[in-house]
Amino acid sequence: MQYEAGITQKLPYNAQLKVRTYYYDINNYIRTIFGYRPSRVIYNINLALFRGVEVEAQVGLPYNLTAYANYTWQQTSTSPDPLSGNIQEIPELPDHKAHIGLKYNVPDGLEGKVYVRLVSKRYTPTAIVNTATNTVSGALLRPMKGFATLNLEGRYPIVKYRDKFRGYLYFGVENLFSEYYEEDAGYPMPTATLYGGVQIRY
Repeated sequence: MQYEAGITQKLPYNAQLKVRTYYYDINNYIRTIFGYRPSRVIYNINLALFRGVEVEAQVGLPYNLTAYANYTWQQTSTSPDPLSGNIQEIPELPDHKAHIGLKYNVPDGLEGKVYVRLVSKRYTPTAIVNTATNTVSGALLRPMKGFATLNLEGRYPIVKYRDKFRGYLYFGVENLFSEYYEEDAGYPMPTATLYGGVQIRY
């Protein structure tokens, strides 16, 4: 079962605020824990609850600029989990996430965006296995540090046909300052990554 409620409010100076709250009630939640031979175990944790609040705001600025920010606070709770030391939450999901950015946009399609992505500290359950008996004696919560990355995106129009379709060159840089971080335990994300291409919208 999924419950959501939200409100959008326009504010002075071309500003807008959105607030949304949610509550998810999930039966038969499937999860994965690493550390079991040969590599992992996938199992049903039974009941899982997600609850949180999302806040999003933006304000128009001179020179075709828009400042924006969004923030998510989330908490989880679960049935007792015997494979991760009876932890009653999903510790690998962050409690706090946010984006803060600035956008540039003009009517002919030229766009640019710079933003910071923030994710709070998390923990990954890893099984403690007795190698002599191949039995599990508990679980270790491995900390995963929070991180912040700076990202750039841009789009430049190169062709237009009767407003039916437009062609663009797009480009971007993810993780500009090569911050070391992991989305999943044991899998470091790339350092600064450049990308680009051609896009057609119709």
